[in-house]
Amino acid sequence: MPLDYLLFREHMGTKSSLECFLKGHLWLELCVNNALSVHLANPSALPTDRLTIATKVALCHALGAFRDADVSALRSLNRLRNLLAHRVAAEIEPEALGALREPMADHDDQQY
Repeated sequence: MPLDYLLFREHMGTKSSLECFLKGHLWLELCVNNALSVHLANPSALPTDRLTIATKVALCHALGAFRDADVSALRSLNRLRNLLAHRVAAEIEPEALGALREPMADHDDQQY
């Protein structure tokens, strides 16, 4: 199932880096949901709306949909999302973004 880049561009044209990050996380969760629907024999039997993204990522990993590096990157992004979503004064720190680069380093040379 191809990624919906039109939907991504439509929702990422925001002014706030926090809003952009949170919307990006939602888009990634949509991608995780799509991966589940592709890799499950009977996706309608699993109520994904009741699962956390961490559980969905673990399930995708168990199904072979995601590599270790993908899982590491998604878990790092989710930790940062949780920090930002649950603290009123939270801001995206450059160090936090730098820490996200390591698990995604093997994606740098790939073209999507």
